[in-house]
Amino acid sequence: MATWRLVHFLVNGVPMAGPSLSLVIMEATTIEAVWEEIVVPPPTHNLTISSAQGGSTSPTPGTYDLNEGTAITVMATPAANYQFDGWMLDGSPTSTNPITLIMDADHVLQPLFSPTAGEYFVLTIGSTGPGTTNPSPGAYNLIPGSAITVTAFPSTGSYKFDGWLLDGSLVSANPITILMDADHALSAAFSEVPQDILQQTIGAYQIWLSAATAEYYIVGANADPAVTFPFLQDAINYIWDILIPALQQNWLPITLGLTGGVFFLAWLLARKG
Repeated sequence: MATWRLVHFLVNGVPMAGPSLSLVIMEATTIEAVWEEIVVPPPTHNLTISSAQGGSTSPTPGTYDLNEGTAITVMATPAANYQFDGWMLDGSPTSTNPITLIMDADHVLQPLFSPTAGEYFVLTIGSTGPGTTNPSPGAYNLIPGSAITVTAFPSTGSYKFDGWLLDGSLVSANPITILMDADHALSAAFSEVPQDILQQTIGAYQIWLSAATAEYYIVGANADPAVTFPFLQDAINYIWDILIPALQQNWLPITLGLTGGVFFLAWLLARKG
């Protein structure tokens, strides 16, 4: 249904603004309302054409804003030494080429190309440990002389990327770019990051075992985590003797005989070094 709006009135052929008109009629008068139709633009939808290695499209890759109901035809053309393998339309495969779309919603269209059989090198990507790669692990047929960049991603959490094994040689760069001058095998290695382990809690202090150095350190007020101890008992003694000596004031007095006193003194001197 059309929508109209008042433009103005014509009073004896003279335009007069509306939307209402008040006149004193003194003679024969002709009044005419002038209307115009309000044109409402149709809704639009986006067509996103993705780019892909090994070929081109017409129209070129990009995002196009098109009126609802518009029909658009897209053609895929493979490059030299490549073949067209079909489209991914909104995540589903289709093989028609050229393809005609009716813009009844937003659409994403991606062409798929692959090297012609016998005209490519194979890149085999693998991974070991908690992580993955982009492109994901698998075998890829690539045109000779082309380059491909591969990125390693450790799994979420306490995991790390340890490096690549490229044709049997260790490589640390990430991401890594491979020149396809031959068949190549690339594998990403991941591992769990060693975690420090809580050993003991004394009052407000914690004694931790460092995964990196296999030594003990103390966390708490006035404790310096950079101070490490080779043995757990050394860390315990340090807490009692240095960090919370006030607690020693609550020790009950003891009475020792001569023999007991000699042994106690020997233990104390050994502890104090």
